[in-house]
Amino acid sequence: MPLLSDIAKGAVGSAVKGQSRGRGLLRLGAGLIATRIATRSLPGAAIVGGLILAKAIYDRRQDKAD
Repeated sequence: MPLLSDIAKGAVGSAVKGQSRGRGLLRLGAGLIATRIATRSLPGAAIVGGLILAKAIYDRRQDKAD
């Protein structure tokens, strides 16, 4: 189980770090909470992963629209 939690922490942490450049402590706090949820349970990891994926898709569509 520690291997899975390390993988989840790395994935969520890198996703939040990549998206939160210059956006302050609020995003950092949200990332820490998301990491905690994702490492506690498999459904939590699925929800957090899905939200990160949805945000990435949304950002790409916004970039194409501009």
